[in-house]
Amino acid sequence: MVQVVISPADAQGRQLADAEAMVIDPSELLGKRLDFIISIPQCLGMKWIQEEKSRGSMFSFQFYGTSNTYRSKPVWHSLNAKMNFTQQFTINPVSMEFLQYLQTHALVLDMWGLQEGREEDLTSSSPQDGSDNGYGSSSTIQEGSRSSSFSDSDLEQVLHMREAENLELKKQMQDLEAELEKLRFSEQAAKKEKFTLLQQLEKLKTAQQVRAASGGGGRQPNSSAGSSTSRTPPAPATQQKAPSSATKSMDGELAKAIKEFFSGLKPALQTLRELKETSGQTSAGEQADLQVAMDRHAQLVHKLDEDLSVSLTSLKANVVAAVKRKKEGAEQQS
Repeated sequence: MVQVVISPADAQGRQLADAEAMVIDPSELLGKRLDFIISIPQCLGMKWIQEEKSRGSMFSFQFYGTSNTYRSKPVWHSLNAKMNFTQQFTINPVSMEFLQYLQTHALVLDMWGLQEGREEDLTSSSPQDGSDNGYGSSSTIQEGSRSSSFSDSDLEQVLHMREAENLELKKQMQDLEAELEKLRFSEQAAKKEKFTLLQQLEKLKTAQQVRAASGGGGRQPNSSAGSSTSRTPPAPATQQKAPSSATKSMDGELAKAIKEFFSGLKPALQTLRELKETSGQTSAGEQADLQVAMDRHAQLVHKLDEDLSVSLTSLKANVVAAVKRKKEGAEQQS
């Protein structure tokens, strides 16, 4: 049984406590320096050929696609060997390939059985990194020190992806600002149209009042000439009251149309207030919430446009209907 320990460490090789070394999302390590220690304290329960106690043992391994082979010191004449191997590794910077390597690879140890006088052949069989065979030393692994299978830098790709995402978010923000500007113009146009409609309504009310006054003055000669039934018969009571009823009906319809118009504007004004509040929150918010805020802006802009269109359409329809009924009543009276 081989005991292997992999522990996070600082740059000086001191092991970190659990609270300091805890990482929730491995992607947080991208672009940063990572130090850790691989140690092989001991190997227990080795079995040798009977009565052959001159044997020894050692371990070797490779890590993260490098050409270096890390070896422990040979331990002789022991079935429970104390290897006391410690090697510090530094990954600077951490790349996406390294994170994928940790997820898809295992640390494979080669156990060697040695004969006295033959360990020199084994220790010189492959190149070393000049770190005294890794006994208590450190090794820094950078992009250039890895084999060709790990030569591409995923960190640069991640940075490019993030830059592209930022550009896309900026473009969406510009589109949103353009929509807000259109909304401001629509609001100004709605105010102007509202003012124009109010002026038209005022003119209609004034015209109705003038017609009512002139109609009342014209009935006086008829009432004075009512004594001569043979020449000019008096008008029926319904015909005499018709102009007054039509005027009151016209005023009531116009008042109702104006009331419905302002009632319909309440949802639009509420949406406009929400839009302004959401705009302030977006400018002060974090970049992670930008997409949600932009979607909310688009919904509010669409809703405000619908509310304004419904209110204006309803007002126009009511005014046109009232004017049309007034004209029809005037034609029937004439």
